[in-house]
Amino acid sequence: MSYYRELKDFILQIKGDFFLSPRDRWFLKFLEEEGYPLEVVKEGIRKFFLFHPPNRTSKLPLFMSFEQIRKLKRFYIKKTSQGLDWKERFFKKLRLAEEILGKACGGDFRKKDTSRNARGYANRRGNPTKPFF
Repeated sequence: MSYYRELKDFILQIKGDFFLSPRDRWFLKFLEEEGYPLEVVKEGIRKFFLFHPPNRTSKLPLFMSFEQIRKLKRFYIKKTSQGLDWKERFFKKLRLAEEILGKACGGDFRKKDTSRNARGYANRRGNPTKPFF
């Protein structure tokens, strides 16, 4: 079954309606085009309709569930983030930042500053202080 048809059947079952409004159909196509996973969309819609009384479900527009779907997508992405642990993700992002900064600065942006102030020997007024390391 296609993404759109499966969501359509799921929503009609929850809402108890016989057809979707044009706005709801547009919203489902938007979710499909943006690449929201089917299970995330279903869970977000289900949770959204659970928060409201059953007699109002047929009157609620489907697009109001978008915030719930976005929250679940963020959680889903974090959960399935390439199977890497947090350290590996951190170092991957660090390497990417170093590469971007290296291109933006036109060279080595990690050059060590050897002035006395950079080593922590002087405070703002120029008075000598102990180094922090």
